[in-house]
Amino acid sequence: MPHVIDYEPESPVIRQQEAETARRKGYRNALWLIVAIVVVSARLSGDGRRADNTRQPPPEAPLDIARRRYASGELSQEEFEQIRRDLS
Repeated sequence: MPHVIDYEPESPVIRQQEAETARRKGYRNALWLIVAIVVVSARLSGDGRRADNTRQPPPEAPLDIARRRYASGELSQEEFEQIRRDLS
């Protein structure tokens, strides 16, 4: 006997197929919701870095610090010369 598909709108087979389709759509929607939550939470939490403002100026070299301090009067000429000799 060949397999007969029941197309009655209220048949148990049709109801079962519709239930399976709805369940699959529900799982698919839940999966997309989970993916969206993961993406949004990853974007919000991050590691504190932002692409537009992540660069900080490089650390100042010791001789540049000594020059700046000499220029502002914190170091005398002798102290500056000693630091320059020590760093060379």
